[in-house]
Amino acid sequence: MGVIPMVRKGAGKTRELIIKSAAQVFYNVNYHEAGLRDIAKLSGVSPRCIYKYFPNKEQLLVAMNNEGLKLMMEEMKQQLAGISSAGARLGKMTYFYLEFFQRHYTVAWQVYVTTNLSMWHKSEEAWKNLTQTEAVLNEILADGQRSGEIRQDIDVNAVRLLYFGGIRFAIQSWLASERRWELTSVADGLTNTICEAIKKRAEQAVTVNCPLANAQSANNVKVTG
Repeated sequence: MGVIPMVRKGAGKTRELIIKSAAQVFYNVNYHEAGLRDIAKLSGVSPRCIYKYFPNKEQLLVAMNNEGLKLMMEEMKQQLAGISSAGARLGKMTYFYLEFFQRHYTVAWQVYVTTNLSMWHKSEEAWKNLTQTEAVLNEILADGQRSGEIRQDIDVNAVRLLYFGGIRFAIQSWLASERRWELTSVADGLTNTICEAIKKRAEQAVTVNCPLANAQSANNVKVTG
């Protein structure tokens, strides 16, 4: 598939067609080298009409990311619905996250390769959509702590960094390999690594170091010679 599917009709159809064509052009040609004429040629929409919707390439790129991330969140909510276990939800989230970008590889390229941090910050909507996935992970971790699956003493910020850092590295490595392997093949390994780090540990016997008791034991020792 690769590109964002057409999801609107009527007045929004032209805009969606531009976004869909731009995603393919930016992936094949490179964002910095591609021009609006390339997008116009693929979409059949005139450059003048494209300027009407998107004054520059940067705004078009941000719009593409918004559409892709909105679609991802809509599908993710459906995938996670009805799963009560925190571990199972984390596993489902990880697999779906990677499977989504495997299907929509042009979106993966724009989100994880082309778009820099300053571009995200220029659009409040884009930044909000980007951080929604963090909110989903935070909810899973909190629910796991309440149910006892996850330890109370975890560093949530560190877990987020490890999790999304692993996701980013996997996607970028996959894209760099020209998609020669299944992106979803790392889902279980990533999930298990995170779960092992945050799960509640089995109760262990506690050794109490009591100076008074130690002193009494020492006095009771008999020395024979």
